[in-house]
Amino acid sequence: MNGASDQPEEFGVQPEQGRQEEPQSNADSTSDATASPEDSTSSAPHSRRVRRRMSAEHIRQIKRKRRRRKILIGVLVIVAALAVFAGAFVWSALHVKNELQQAVSSAQGLQQTISEADTSKLEKQTTAFSDHVSKAYKQTSSPLWQVASVVPYVGNDISAVRTTVAAMENISSQALPQLVKVVENVDLNSIHVENGTIEISGLEASQQPLQIADDTIDKATREVKTVKTPHIAQIADALKTAETYCEKLDSMVHSLNSIVQVLPSMLGTESHANDAPRNYLILAQTNAEARPSGGLTGSLGLVTVQDGHVSLQPFVSDSEIQNADEPVVDLTAEERLLFTDKLGKDIRDVNFTPDFPRTGEIMSAMWNRQYGVAVDGVIAIDPLFLQNMLAVTGGVAMPDGYARMTPQETDEYFAVAAQAAFDHITQNAGDFKSYVKALATSAEQGHVMVWSAHEDEQNLIADSAISGKLITEGAKPQVGVYISD
Repeated sequence: MNGASDQPEEFGVQPEQGRQEEPQSNADSTSDATASPEDSTSSAPHSRRVRRRMSAEHIRQIKRKRRRRKILIGVLVIVAALAVFAGAFVWSALHVKNELQQAVSSAQGLQQTISEADTSKLEKQTTAFSDHVSKAYKQTSSPLWQVASVVPYVGNDISAVRTTVAAMENISSQALPQLVKVVENVDLNSIHVENGTIEISGLEASQQPLQIADDTIDKATREVKTVKTPHIAQIADALKTAETYCEKLDSMVHSLNSIVQVLPSMLGTESHANDAPRNYLILAQTNAEARPSGGLTGSLGLVTVQDGHVSLQPFVSDSEIQNADEPVVDLTAEERLLFTDKLGKDIRDVNFTPDFPRTGEIMSAMWNRQYGVAVDGVIAIDPLFLQNMLAVTGGVAMPDGYARMTPQETDEYFAVAAQAAFDHITQNAGDFKSYVKALATSAEQGHVMVWSAHEDEQNLIADSAISGKLITEGAKPQVGVYISD
């Protein structure tokens, strides 16, 4: 019994102890488990305090660092963008400069080509010019150049380039095609000057396209001349070259336009074939004394023109024109002060004034006073004009011995010489292309001047080199040196 009771008791105690130990172990685990939240809860205020301390001490620094990082990245992006922009613009600018230089180079012989009426060559030159200008214009009209034009300091330089290129593009697209039409209309190979008759056609058909070209080039030239001188030397040089080209082209086309607009009516050709005859007074000047218009009055001759036929009356020497007692025209106070009354009284002094239209008026009045003939215009020529023209038509043989002549005989001799030379020029044109070139060169250099008594014609030629008009614009004063001996 005791053994039996001892065994169960022994066995009963062991499980009891075992069960007590397990709960104890569980209790410990539970205690540990419950201790973690308590520890976490107790550490939360500490964490917030740490964050509060960081916010107060470090948050602003962290934000500043982040802001600096963003700014730095932004600056790097901007610098990179500017570098790309600058590189692209420099490449574009060099491209524009190269195209402008090639455009001007391709058009260097344009004036000679027009005077030679070489249609094929003119088309090649205008095409090359247009291609180069078009490429330059494409660059300068891009957004890249539009943005660059507002950049401080260099913006004005860029605007100057854009203005110049745009002006040349207008010449390329609007003026040059009209000049090609003119050359196609006027075939110099079909023009003849023979036996005193000038056969020429196509002038009236060329008047409208030539007027369009003249207006376009004149406007473009004025636009180019208004741009301010760029700061960058290379740009300034390129624009100056373009400006010089525009000025030369403008002068040439304007002179050509002036002549073409008035030539049919002055020669009585084409639609003016049935007009009344025209009388023109030829003023042949000598280099015996200096005068602003080319020299001392040597001799004068009357030319009658109708339906292109030129008839020349005998020249008279200056000594045959009697001095007037009073000026043949009303002189201004300034004219009296500078030139005295002789300007309107003595045939030798009518060209004391550097304003040839005024000389034409006075000369016309003197001729009408003595011979009773109202002239339609006055044409002044000098020895260099005769030299240029006779180089094309061939020389004129004159008898020698003038060194032993009396002064009166000498005057008569020079009158005969002037008549022979002028008559030879109107009778034999030779190579008409060379003839026109010599005439154009003489007009450009001031060796031949024309005044028309018809106001509409005079207005057309007033601004051309052949008019010899004195520029007296107050807004654009100019200084001139004129010599009278």
